[in-house]
Amino acid sequence: MTMLHSIETAPLLPLPVRPLRRILSLDDETVDQMICQRMIARSALAEELVTFFKPPDALAYFDSKDSKPIDLVLLDVNMPVMDGFEFLATLQQRIAPCCIPPVLMMLTVPLGQVHLEQAKGFDTIRGYLNKPLSLPDLQSALALIQMEDEHR
Repeated sequence: MTMLHSIETAPLLPLPVRPLRRILSLDDETVDQMICQRMIARSALAEELVTFFKPPDALAYFDSKDSKPIDLVLLDVNMPVMDGFEFLATLQQRIAPCCIPPVLMMLTVPLGQVHLEQAKGFDTIRGYLNKPLSLPDLQSALALIQMEDEHR
């Protein structure tokens, strides 16, 4: 399992970030989705951003034969009805774990011990970012994921 990093404490990486084809953002907060959309559009970190406000809609996307591959998931931890961990557990039941893209958890507050223990149960969680999302944090996270993937 990859080490779960807080991007704030991750080492600064000199690696350039390769743009992704498609990022999926699952967050129930409109303002946070708008920040993410603007950041991705202005930074060219991805060709496309697919956004969902409700976990069942994102699950339906992954279930669809017509959905396009996702390179990264930005996942809010705290959502009503189904939180980020429940979403991942459901997704793992529906598709093969090897087909789940890397996940960065987005947090409104730092992870507590309970959340850290939950996160250890998911190999797809590659790190976490504090909200509101910032471009330097997202770039560092992507660089870290890409560097780890190159060494696998």
